[in-house]
Amino acid sequence: MTNIAGKAAALNVVTPSKPRWTWANNLVFMAARGVPGQLVGL
Repeated sequence: MTNIAGKAAALNVVTPSKPRWTWANNLVFMAARGVPGQLVGL
């Protein structure tokens, strides 16, 4: 897909993760929710 006239497209990829790393993912997402000003450009 090409970027035409400045339109943005998003792509989500869902991949399985090992259960021993889910705590790290949860920690990162909880921290990101605590600082919403950093997520403005997303």
